This record gives sequence, C-alpha cells and structure tokens, in this order.
Amino acid sequence: MDRNMGWIIFFVIVLIILIYALYLSLRKKLFLRDYLNQDAYSKASTIKYYFILTGLIFALICLIYTKLMDFFNQ
Repeated sequence: MDRNMGWIIFFVIVLIILIYALYLSLRKKLFLRDYLNQDAYSKASTIKYYFILTGLIFALICLIYTKLMDFFNQ
C-alpha cells in the first residue's frame, strides 16, 4: 500500500470520529445558559468547542483532498 494511501485512511478515520463527536454533542441539545451549573458535557459544548470542532473537520477535509490529489497525480 502506498504511503499516501495510509495517511488518507488515517485522516478519514479521524474525520469520522470528529463528525461523530459533533453529532453527539449536537444531539444532546446542550444549552449555553447558566454555564456554571451545567454538567461536564454541557460545559464542553460552548461556541468555542463547536468552532474548533468544525474548524478541525474543515481542515481534515482539505488535507484529505490534497492527499488524494497527490495520490492520483503520482
């Protein structure tokens, strides 16, 4: 197996995990009000958390795209 293909598979697995984490956190319908009295899952679901998570997902999609282009241009 080509080295680029190994990286592509790794990044796809990480992307699936991040999308699943985003899905779980959005499914819980966590509220941002009364932040100090919320449980640990709710505290993790702030705007910053969603911004970082979606940023990582977007970066991984771009990285997978560039690795695929490198793979097909060889």
